[in-house]
Amino acid sequence: MENIFEELSLKLNQDCMKGKKLENGKRLLTEALVGKINPNLKVYIFPREHEIPHFLVSTPDKQTCRFSLETGEPMDDMPRDIKKYRYNIRDFFRDNKQMIVDEYRKLRPDDAPPQSKI
Repeated sequence: MENIFEELSLKLNQDCMKGKKLENGKRLLTEALVGKINPNLKVYIFPREHEIPHFLVSTPDKQTCRFSLETGEPMDDMPRDIKKYRYNIRDFFRDNKQMIVDEYRKLRPDDAPPQSKI
């Protein structure tokens, strides 16, 4: 009996880690990983936030910088470990802007505030 309990608990935990499900079966995602610029720099979007649309670049040691989804320009002072890749980030955004914006729009809830539209 304990094996089935552990197995089912693991399945439920794995499903919950993917995000809260809504009644319609879609997931309520607060963030989405949309790419990696290199093994250490991850790019996230946050379609449920009430801020100006942006993507976030994050390092393994939790240094972060937000970039505008409209222009690709940094919205914060760039930490050193991100700043040294600023041209990689610029090119990543230029080459992938439409896909990132499309994913943001797809995940953005219908009741999101006007300032979060792009």
